[in-house]
Amino acid sequence: MKQRGVAILFIALGLCNLYGETKTSLSLNIVATSIGEAKASFFHTRVHPWLRGEGPLTRDNSLDLTLGAALSPLSVNATAEVRLTPIAFLQVFSGVSAGSGWNLPIADGLRMNERKEEHDNTLTGDAFDGLVLSARAGSVFRFDLASLFPGEWNHVVFQTSHEARYRRYTAAKEDESWLFEADTGENRNGWVYASSWFAGYTMPLKVSMAGVYMETEMALYQTAGGELWGENLVRFVFGPLVNIDLTQKVSTALLAQWHTERIFTRETANYGFYQDRRMAEGENRSVSFYRLVLNATVKLP
Repeated sequence: MKQRGVAILFIALGLCNLYGETKTSLSLNIVATSIGEAKASFFHTRVHPWLRGEGPLTRDNSLDLTLGAALSPLSVNATAEVRLTPIAFLQVFSGVSAGSGWNLPIADGLRMNERKEEHDNTLTGDAFDGLVLSARAGSVFRFDLASLFPGEWNHVVFQTSHEARYRRYTAAKEDESWLFEADTGENRNGWVYASSWFAGYTMPLKVSMAGVYMETEMALYQTAGGELWGENLVRFVFGPLVNIDLTQKVSTALLAQWHTERIFTRETANYGFYQDRRMAEGENRSVSFYRLVLNATVKLP
């Protein structure tokens, strides 16, 4: 089956080249936030024309292959993605990644999160104690008002992405929790559902885009008793976004983000191990300011 899949991929790439010229692009992406996060990512993308037609719905059809590498103060990752555009308003994609991390006195990049004594927790593990492996697949739907009413000032846009993601830390067992890239330490080997939503307006100016962006994530671990500490709840991150084109090759996105937080009972809110906390009855989630984000993209020669 694996050989057949590889053969189909090479046949598809061969067909792509029959329908137009393959294009290659290189880009550098740098992200920094107000809570001390930082990451630099490098992407190499090959865009293969695929079954393109003459009409607006198919003239940009393509099969895109992207290889990436990312480095942060706490981690290193490698990624690969295939993205197919069969029609203008739809993309389907799948990808894999592998990463590892190390720990600093001020933050942890890769650790096991274990219960200690009655309700406390302890973080264990050394640098590069295994790999965090990920596989994902999903789709993107997008709409642009200018496709119905052409005009450079008519670009009212909407885009939503949905994906199923499987992540596994090779040093963790199925019932163990772990931390990666200074997150909350509530990861387990298993599936996660994630989505993103954007609604905004694009314009032929230096400030090329403005809108509202939202991300959601919901763990599908199905841990016994997970509803007691809110494992099954959807997490939201949202806020305004502005994109500025500094030059033809450099653009910068600025975001202010809020997020939802679980409200725990007064008796358990300060427990160190998250599975020992208990959701409050009634209103059990709140919204608070999360961070400012600077996202810069540089198209390389």
